Amino acid sequence: MLKNKIDKWIENNKSHLIEDIISLINIKSVKEPSYGKYPFGTGCGKVLDKTLAMSEEYGFSTKNHQYYCGTAMLKGKTEKEIGIFTHMDVVPEGNDWKYSPYDAVVENGYIIGRGSSDNKGPAMAALYAVRCLHELGIELNHSIRIFYGCDEETGMSDVKYYLDHHQAPSFSIVPDCAFSVCNGEKGILQMELAGKISDSNLRKFYGGTVSNMVPDTACAVLVCDNEEQIINLIAEHKSEGIFASCEGECLKITAKGVSGHAAFPEGTINAIQKLAAFLNKHSLVEEDDSKVLHFIEDAFDDAYGDGLEIAYSDDISGKLTHVGSVAEMENGELTIKINIRYPITTNQENMISKIHEVGKRYGVYVKSSHNNPPSYVSADNEAIQAMNDICNDVLNTDYEPYVMGGGTYARKLPRAVGYGPGILNDPSPFGTKRGNGHQPDECVKIRDLTNAIKIYALALIQLDEILP
Repeated sequence: MLKNKIDKWIENNKSHLIEDIISLINIKSVKEPSYGKYPFGTGCGKVLDKTLAMSEEYGFSTKNHQYYCGTAMLKGKTEKEIGIFTHMDVVPEGNDWKYSPYDAVVENGYIIGRGSSDNKGPAMAALYAVRCLHELGIELNHSIRIFYGCDEETGMSDVKYYLDHHQAPSFSIVPDCAFSVCNGEKGILQMELAGKISDSNLRKFYGGTVSNMVPDTACAVLVCDNEEQIINLIAEHKSEGIFASCEGECLKITAKGVSGHAAFPEGTINAIQKLAAFLNKHSLVEEDDSKVLHFIEDAFDDAYGDGLEIAYSDDISGKLTHVGSVAEMENGELTIKINIRYPITTNQENMISKIHEVGKRYGVYVKSSHNNPPSYVSADNEAIQAMNDICNDVLNTDYEPYVMGGGTYARKLPRAVGYGPGILNDPSPFGTKRGNGHQPDECVKIRDLTNAIKIYALALIQLDEILP
């Protein structure tokens, strides 16, 4: 029986799967400025080289697309393709890891390291699924092309580059979410808002690293004549995650939060908002500059749009979420980047207009804006239903297709959906503050990956029969 053969193949290759994932995690592939032939830095280039070499070893024909991305293909009977779109870049490690982010370990059935779940572990599950079919002698009509991107986390210019030079597959799977089928993604609105900073006692204000992460650290540097009094005040608030230190003749105040993905802010604490609120509460910044800080405090006091007066939800995709993710001060301005995941039926024009209006009340203006509209494939689609049924059969669940706030390659591709390998509402072994994608001690359950290999293998066989 085919399922038994797949199970046996997975068990025989599980140790190699783990080794391959660890070897990729141990390459720090955070996007950096372009260097020589590497448009996203040497780390992303090295991990792509490693992944393509691995794919070749397993019988795939590979191509490096100028280090924007790479592809590995297993030829079918026809030129028609089914795509599997993965990425090898990762977000910065951030702070407060108990494990080493780039020296992966296996512990209690989990692989722990940056990129283990987002997206190196899932990428290897996809590669192993196609490899399994190949080694079991199952030939498909469609060719299977696996895409390895290098810029998914910060702009998806990698997939744009690929689509500018190549035709998209007939249908694509994106293993960058949770099972069952993610048949839709909320829209993503990214903005930079800025307010003027006068020549006052606020010399620096900064926090966060990338747009799609809730910031876990934020700092302000103040010139003050009552330094000892403020240090004593902050000492009383250490339990709240507020700290002070001297920086030259100035006082540096640091706020600690809880990081997480901008699309899933539940359980996170925004350090930028926390710091602004503390400074405002104790009137530590001169009045001329406090308006911008009051905007940050009020706008990001919640994660569902209330502070910007854009709260909205629909039955298809749930609540809007929003995060103030990166703050920086330069050239007399304090800039805050915001990341909004909005429901599919949102009136986008009204939402953007309201943000402009709210900002003006605080003397804050919109510096730049980029809107990435939502994507949606009907849950009634035959391919979606087949994928959903296979997932439920393997996992013994009763999942239905769903819409999420995360942004994956699916929104950039025609005829594409997210498909595992995570499990909805399955908590991290470290609790809500650690272990998930974009958090410290990111990890992936090995059992989830081996289940995914089986699901992907069976789904590819079924899709091969359904798709024209």
